[in-house]
Amino acid sequence: MSRYSFEQRSDWFELQIRYYRVVFFNPFTEGTETVVCHCCGYPTIEDYYDTCILCEWCDYGCDMEDNAVYEPLDFVGCKYSLYQARLNFRNHQTMYDLGDPIYVENHNPELEKLKTEIIEAFNVMIDHDNIKDETIWRRLQTIADLFHEDTIKWHEDREETIRIRKDICILIQKYTITKI
Repeated sequence: MSRYSFEQRSDWFELQIRYYRVVFFNPFTEGTETVVCHCCGYPTIEDYYDTCILCEWCDYGCDMEDNAVYEPLDFVGCKYSLYQARLNFRNHQTMYDLGDPIYVENHNPELEKLKTEIIEAFNVMIDHDNIKDETIWRRLQTIADLFHEDTIKWHEDREETIRIRKDICILIQKYTITKI
């Protein structure tokens, strides 16, 4: 969990990005301009309409006025308001409720550990008041590489499990048909 509130994080990162007016290398945004996520407050969004790797909020490019914060974004099929997503992130590092089928189906403890390391590295930047700390960015690059590798492996393993389940279903159907 973060030791900073959403407002502290997002305000600090927004100010740093605006002040330096540079496109610093961010391993989560592939070196392009970085946008602070509206849900978790970390600089993990590459551009509008991008999905945050930490909280999984999709930045739909809409202006987050007060009324939008408390209403689910129905026009894009999101059942969470930004307010609810922020509460969920504060409590368990994802925009989803822990019982949400999307969360249950996609939960990966190894990726959760890496997310915690990413959050901690970003918090150290705030602690030191230095967004340009190359040591921290190198650490984030290492974590990002592991995160991407684990994500790819997890999806490959999941696809293999689904393929095996489909094969088993086909065998059961064939067996059932031959028995009749």
